[in-house]
Parts: sequence; structure tokens; C-alpha cells
Amino acid sequence: MFGHAKEKISVLYSIVLLLVFSVSVAPTAVIVNAQVPDKDCAFTPTLVKCKPDQKGKCPSGFSLNVNSECIPNKCPKGFVRHDNDETGKCFAIGKSGTATFKVKLNFIYIK
Repeated sequence: MFGHAKEKISVLYSIVLLLVFSVSVAPTAVIVNAQVPDKDCAFTPTLVKCKPDQKGKCPSGFSLNVNSECIPNKCPKGFVRHDNDETGKCFAIGKSGTATFKVKLNFIYIK
């Protein structure tokens, strides 16, 4: 009469132990930015690797922009930062020594 009940209790006890053991030894995940800022951040500061470390610090030679992204302190040769561009993104220098802009103009003619 109690034979089946003992087996069920034994199985249930084993399941409970398994659950308790797996929960108690579950590893804790710590997310760490494995990538570090590099020269790519001069042109695309929104890349994941341009994020500061867990303390909010950038590596040597980099500074934080207004979006809390690490950008190089200087643009590479042949590139410059635009005034009033708080992202710190670098743009190619034009022949006149100023930054090159691409502008698309759309004209609407009204008769």
C-alpha cells in the first residue's frame, strides 16, 4: 500500500534536491565590455567598443563626448572635428582646409 507512495516521495525528493542544488550553485553573470575604444571611435563613436569601462572611464588618449562615448583626443591626420558637433566625430578635411560637407538641395519650382 505504501510502496508506491514511497517511490513517489523518493522521486519528488530527488527533483527538489536537484532544483535546490542547481539554483544554489548557479553562476553569476557579470557583463564586461571585452572590446576597448580604438581609432574607429573617431568616426563612429556609437560603436559598442566606444563605451567607457564600468567606472565610466575612457582609456588613455580618449575622452568622453556628450553621449558618454569614448572618442580619441585627436583626429587622425587629414581629419578634423566640426565646431558645435558635440559627438566628437572626425570628418575629412577639404582642399580649402575646412571640413568637407555633402549637401543635397531639393528645389521646388512654383509657377
